[in-house]
Amino acid sequence: MNIKLKELQKLNNQLDEKINAENQPIFTDMICYIRAADISDYNQELVRQDLSEMIISAQERNEDIYSVIGGDFKIFCNEVIANIPP
Repeated sequence: MNIKLKELQKLNNQLDEKINAENQPIFTDMICYIRAADISDYNQELVRQDLSEMIISAQERNEDIYSVIGGDFKIFCNEVIANIPP
């Protein structure tokens, strides 16, 4: 495993701790969905970082996670995955 990936995973683990209990289930579903996508481990971690930061930011604004991602997390994740460079 390369060093950049390990560093990103460590950072993501720290970010994940900031996600509150209310948002944790949907965040976990989103991460599981991303993990099943046909993208590299590094890109999965980049997406995980973006998702974590979006959710934490929404929490800080007292916004519901669905106001950020829309009603269906799979549609949101598919759009994110589609925008990852090959």
